[in-house]
Amino acid sequence: MMRITEDIMGQRYQQFIDILAERCNRFAFVENRQLLENEELRLAAVDELLAPIKNQLIERKVQSEWKTTTLGENTAFVYYFLLNDITA
Repeated sequence: MMRITEDIMGQRYQQFIDILAERCNRFAFVENRQLLENEELRLAAVDELLAPIKNQLIERKVQSEWKTTTLGENTAFVYYFLLNDITA
């Protein structure tokens, strides 16, 4: 398991994405519902942000836990995408 303990940016971030793309075939994008002031407006903004990779979307789920996180009784929108040349 790879653990990142610092912020990485620029060329180091792109190298990190390249390593992940070689080893993984999907990734998740998460929006915690408890942090959304206006869920409808935020989801519209997220849809606009993700529009360029919309065709790579596998599914969107409402979840309280996933591989690395447990929210207890709270939930989040978890978007699962293919990880490929387009999304990397």
